[in-house]
Amino acid sequence: MSTEREIDAVLVRKAQAGDKRAFEVLVSKYQRRILRLLGRILHNQSDVEDIAQETFLKAYRALPKFRNESAFYTWLYRIAVNTARNHISSKHNQVFVSDQIDTQDGETFSLLDNLTDGETPETHMHNREIIESLQ
Repeated sequence: MSTEREIDAVLVRKAQAGDKRAFEVLVSKYQRRILRLLGRILHNQSDVEDIAQETFLKAYRALPKFRNESAFYTWLYRIAVNTARNHISSKHNQVFVSDQIDTQDGETFSLLDNLTDGETPETHMHNREIIESLQ
């Protein structure tokens, strides 16, 4: 009787040889486990699904480098955890910039209110500079 690791090794070899169906079987086999793992790390269902998809995509792209020295799931687990950590790290490094300005008299206005439809801030500034230079 074959062990899980032996079955995975056969599927990995087939996938490495170009058999897409073999990789689909591996995805089907481990998708739930990866989703549960990522759910414990990320706590946001949308992020969990995105990072799971990214995990399997990274695994597919790196499959030619997989040497079967460890179990396939162990390798996939590391990809998932590292991808989740990178995601968390990039979220913490994001800076939120608001277009809302509070005036001294308590009013709030948006910096984007002065833009016409489809106009970017760069285009708006360029147009203002042209108008000022003509005056």
